[in-house]
Amino acid sequence: MTLLNFSYTHHKSFGNNLYYTDFELVNEILHVVFIFLPLLWTFALLPPLDALFLWLMEQCVIILGGSPMAGDMRLIVMLLASCSSFVVIYFLPSSEAITIASACLGYFLSLDHASLMNRIITKVMKKDSTKKSSANQEPTRVHIGFGWQWTVKELIFHLFMLAVIFGIAVGIILPANDFSPTVSKAVGYAVVGLAIFVVILGEMQGVYMMFGMWRNYLYPHSIMEMDKYFKAKSLLIKVAVLRRIILDFVAPILMLLYLCLGFAPDPVTLPSFIFTLGVIRGLRWVWQGTFNSMVEISVVHVINQALTPSSGWWYELGLSTQLLFIGLLWNRLHQFINKLSCYFTILVTSYTYEKQRLKHSALIIILSAIFFPIILLMIMFATFLLTPLLPVFTLPIMLIAFPRPMRSWPEEVGGSANICQDSIYYMQLSPKLALALKNCCTSGSLGNLSAGAHFLARFQDRMTWLQVLECGYGYCSISIKGMELQETSCHTEEAAKIDDLFESSFNREDGFPFFTFNQDPFHVLTPVDAIPVDTYSSAKTVLTGIIDSPDTLRSIGKNFWKSLTWVLLQHITHREKIPSSKTTSPRHMNHFEANGIDGGSVNSRAALIEFKGNKSKLDIKGENDEKDSGRASGETPRPATATSRKSRRSLASSWGSLNSWNDDESIDQVPFTKSGNKIPLSNLSREKTDSRNIPGMVDIEENDDDNLESILKDLAIGLPPVDIGDINERKTTKNMFDLLTKTGSIKLAGSIQFSSSHSSKLSLPLKWRDIPLDLHQISPLLSDFPKDWYRHVLQHLDLSSGVPSSDVVDEIMSDEALTSIYTQLVSAIFSVVNILGLSGVDFVTRGPMHVFKVFNGDIPWSMSLDWLTQDDELFNLVIKAYRFAVKLSFDEILYGETSGNDEVREYFDEYQSDWYMGLESDAMWTESVLKEKPHLFSIGCNTSHHPPVFTSHILNRQPVMVSIGRLNAEIIRSLWASLSMELFYFTNDDEERYSIQAHPTILRNLTVQSADPPLGYPIFYSKPISIPTF
Repeated sequence: MTLLNFSYTHHKSFGNNLYYTDFELVNEILHVVFIFLPLLWTFALLPPLDALFLWLMEQCVIILGGSPMAGDMRLIVMLLASCSSFVVIYFLPSSEAITIASACLGYFLSLDHASLMNRIITKVMKKDSTKKSSANQEPTRVHIGFGWQWTVKELIFHLFMLAVIFGIAVGIILPANDFSPTVSKAVGYAVVGLAIFVVILGEMQGVYMMFGMWRNYLYPHSIMEMDKYFKAKSLLIKVAVLRRIILDFVAPILMLLYLCLGFAPDPVTLPSFIFTLGVIRGLRWVWQGTFNSMVEISVVHVINQALTPSSGWWYELGLSTQLLFIGLLWNRLHQFINKLSCYFTILVTSYTYEKQRLKHSALIIILSAIFFPIILLMIMFATFLLTPLLPVFTLPIMLIAFPRPMRSWPEEVGGSANICQDSIYYMQLSPKLALALKNCCTSGSLGNLSAGAHFLARFQDRMTWLQVLECGYGYCSISIKGMELQETSCHTEEAAKIDDLFESSFNREDGFPFFTFNQDPFHVLTPVDAIPVDTYSSAKTVLTGIIDSPDTLRSIGKNFWKSLTWVLLQHITHREKIPSSKTTSPRHMNHFEANGIDGGSVNSRAALIEFKGNKSKLDIKGENDEKDSGRASGETPRPATATSRKSRRSLASSWGSLNSWNDDESIDQVPFTKSGNKIPLSNLSREKTDSRNIPGMVDIEENDDDNLESILKDLAIGLPPVDIGDINERKTTKNMFDLLTKTGSIKLAGSIQFSSSHSSKLSLPLKWRDIPLDLHQISPLLSDFPKDWYRHVLQHLDLSSGVPSSDVVDEIMSDEALTSIYTQLVSAIFSVVNILGLSGVDFVTRGPMHVFKVFNGDIPWSMSLDWLTQDDELFNLVIKAYRFAVKLSFDEILYGETSGNDEVREYFDEYQSDWYMGLESDAMWTESVLKEKPHLFSIGCNTSHHPPVFTSHILNRQPVMVSIGRLNAEIIRSLWASLSMELFYFTNDDEERYSIQAHPTILRNLTVQSADPPLGYPIFYSKPISIPTF
């Protein structure tokens, strides 16, 4: 102020040449304004510089016929493009050239340039990455329809449209004087008629008509049954196609004809700047906002036909300026009505809603009525500046918020969110929802889409907030925010009101009468449509009476034998690579390792030693040998586990040493002599030695049964290879212990001699056979092994070979050696999971907590547990099999007992291909959701209750009806402005503050939650998504 006084005095003292009387008025005004600057800043009325500049740029783009943009960079680029086009067109020599250039550039500027630039950048980056990558595999391309991305088809279409526009403009403007005035009148009336027709067609698409007051009788009366819904909506779909054709092609061409006929002979009585601005905006607005342009042209045409030519100033404006004036007036009128509705809604509900009623609510209403003229002036001023109203602490005390861009927040769209475990469901939902929204955008059920519109989509326990960021010809850009699933009391109250609104609007068993009106027409949310979305439906069930039933627990144990056998055989056959489930245990991390299984595989590159009878002959067998190598083929080496290195007994130690020697990658692939020297490979075939000279081997007499029994007790079951001659002489075996005691030749760590040459394909990895259990611990379980089921699974395995599959299966089924190793392994695993860690208590007696823990990867501890947990691959298969058994038992309760092995196998095949079962906090659960696994299943436990309450959670991917409602955008922007003032300026972060409490009419709590972080807390926030509207 001192500087201004000095300048004012200085200029005044040097005479009239340097004295400017205008500065005197400015000086007086600024003196008053400067006094109130601190107060304006305190009440958030003084705009920050970034918001002010972005708002100014946005207003410039809108005046030039554009739309608010989805991001700052888009806004800057569009501003530069629009201003450059205006400058170039302004200096063209004639009005005809200005009109032609404006028609072509107007179409071009209304297109989705951001998607085009993203497409170009993606192509360039993909090309560079392809050059640098050693693999030349291209990702699978997914085409989801015309307009979703820029391809050759879209490019050809837009070039064709540009050619048509140029041809129409040149063909109309150059011989414009040859056209009769009646042609322009006819085209104008056609535009008026189309505008009315489009409004009627659009009103037919939504669930409510007449500004959301009257329920549309043509809309389906129920959305519960999808087939009936689409059948009832078939007529509306045909109407929507007709409406889209009119809006995308017929109406723009007619308006282009009308404007070209009107601009060419337009007498330029105003400055050429205003004329050029009107022409550029009018011809661009035809494509950028087709419906609004139809309304403006209709109003101008009706006024021109209603007034006589002697009206004076209106005709002097010319068509270009008339459209500019009506456009600004129409926009401000729409804003004023919305702001007035916002004010009265907040004012009335502050008293009618008892929970929000304050002691002074009546006084506030009385004062509002007294000072209403001042409030009205304030609303008009906010309308002129296009700024939101600011209800102080969401009370009906209104101020004018500072100017800000239409999207309200300075941060990048989709830049941050409060990511949590539930965010993955919105990650999967957002592209599917965008795909389904295309039908709503094209049909017109969402109304006239424009930047700044807000919608809310709701189904089951999920809720998404949709904000329209940008609109143009053939596209609209939206952002999707996901609301939290763990609902608070305030959230629940507002969500319940939303559900009631949707239910009363979309579903009625006996149908809606013809005269049905909106029960809550002044609610911030107005239902508009319901669409099917391919996403997950969630079903949570309390398992009381199911999981705690003894019959269910016994069924789980019985099915575990089958599922474990099936999983092991399938895994060995298909060599599937499954990420480790070990981390699902509560004793470990809550997420899987991102790169899958940690560690190597189970095979050894070392040569194996095989004994044949009493010859003690060394045979060195490589990886390509046809005979069994003691493991499944095709696997890579893995170091021996710590368990195999522990000294249990003398015999067990020798076995462990051979296992360690055989699997350790640090050992050369050449065996050692007793003295420790390597045996030359050239002499291996001739080398003969006693079995005692082989490290890790034990000399076993063929007929020494007593010695054999004592060895087996020390062995901890091991791997019982069986002599072929003895097996062929026996057809059946009572149990595995009988089989072991009757066979004379037992190969502890060497190769197993199978009776079938195909059995080696199903041989178990060597380390899986190093079972740290005594035989007496599992001998009672051997008879429980389901041999019939085992044979049934073998019959349906894909064992491709050169011989008929039936012959291969018969040979494998007759191989008792292969059956024996599977019997031992499955029995040992069952013992570790359901017996050893339960301190002598039966797993049925232990109850549902045991099932819950094992399902989630927490096997009861026992001395043998390390055998499973140190092998990620085997541990994963065991947990997977247990989950299959639990799910099968539940399905048998729901759908009845299985009729036979074929039905059980069908269940397991479905679980394998279409299901993921596990903990919801697992990384594999997240991956399965994002990869859209058809079904997911988990078990939870609420230990806060006594006894604990067990629940199941099933996700099924299927078409789900999603209800959509349009929100009052002005109320949303006002609440966001109030939130910004309260947290940024007043720093009131009280979680129980008045302005965040539930308000069922204006949805205050949800609106606060949907604000951009850090003020809001959506758990998902998408980047701008361009949806085609063709």
